Amino acid sequence: MRTFDTVEELRLALLAFKDLYNSQWIWERHGYRTPSQVRHDQKDSRIAEVAV
Repeated sequence: MRTFDTVEELRLALLAFKDLYNSQWIWERHGYRTPSQVRHDQKDSRIAEVAV
């Protein structure tokens, strides 16, 4: 548990958590990849579909 003195401290902590979650948390349901990797692959596949 952590407390924050200001709303700005909380906001910055939430942004840091979001970055950590998206770049380092590995999920089984995503094939043991991070959310950022899944999003990147989905974006690439959509671009490839448009190019066809």
